[in-house]
Amino acid sequence: MSASAQEFELLLQGKLIDFVRICTYRSTEDQGLLYEIGRSELGRIMTQDPAGLSQLNEIKDGIPCSTAAHYLLLVSGVPIKYETDDEMYLWDNFGKLAYASGLKWGGDLSGRRKDRTLVYK
Repeated sequence: MSASAQEFELLLQGKLIDFVRICTYRSTEDQGLLYEIGRSELGRIMTQDPAGLSQLNEIKDGIPCSTAAHYLLLVSGVPIKYETDDEMYLWDNFGKLAYASGLKWGGDLSGRRKDRTLVYK
């Protein structure tokens, strides 16, 4: 985990925002399977990035070193979505704290690529 990701998580903790980091690396095989959901497999589209093109797939010198991570925000231990004003407020604060740590937030991506759970370098 990068220093900026550590700083980000410390900021979340300092603001008493409960979270769980759910993904920091995804193999190209897993990325390919996920990409097919909503396309050739039944379900809602889960990712816009084909295998090998996600920041979660990055490997340098044989070592996984993704420049992105996915998070879930929790309220009373239960993951929240983006449906209520309170949930949107928490996700917006999440994004602001990502920027304060020198990271970017997937909630600011446009169109179908918007992903509030994503933080990246």
